[in-house]
Amino acid sequence: AHTSEGNDMNDLGEIVGASDCPCGQYRAIYKAPVSGRNVGFFDLGVLGAGTLDAGDRSIALAVSAKGLIVGQSKLKVGGSMVWRAFVVSNQGNPGSQPMLNLAEQTWVWTGTQWQRADVNGWVLTSAERVNREGWIVGYGVKNSQTRAFVLSPRQ
Repeated sequence: AHTSEGNDMNDLGEIVGASDCPCGQYRAIYKAPVSGRNVGFFDLGVLGAGTLDAGDRSIALAVSAKGLIVGQSKLKVGGSMVWRAFVVSNQGNPGSQPMLNLAEQTWVWTGTQWQRADVNGWVLTSAERVNREGWIVGYGVKNSQTRAFVLSPRQ
């Protein structure tokens, strides 16, 4: 039996979700607009693809009007598979851009300096939504507490 889910669609008709893939894993997918039935699907991969820390599962949760896709992917950390928030672009050929660990792409102001979110103690677990301007909301863990986050793009 095959499993799949559709989680979001933007105004252009681009769809994201997850599905069983031929590789035997459940992975984030992108479906191109105006593509026929059972065609136009692209595997977005997993965090750490091609490394020993590669994840074994991912789910795309939202797509912006400008093609920014967010969600969550498993990643091997300290020998265990854990969820991490990701961001990926569908610019160029869909599925050709690397999936990026959102905490490694995010900077926070500590009051005295800018610091990468993961260095500052944040573990971004899931990116839930993204708007047309690129603002991302989701949840993660800081100081052992689950917290919501809002990320704004650099201007």
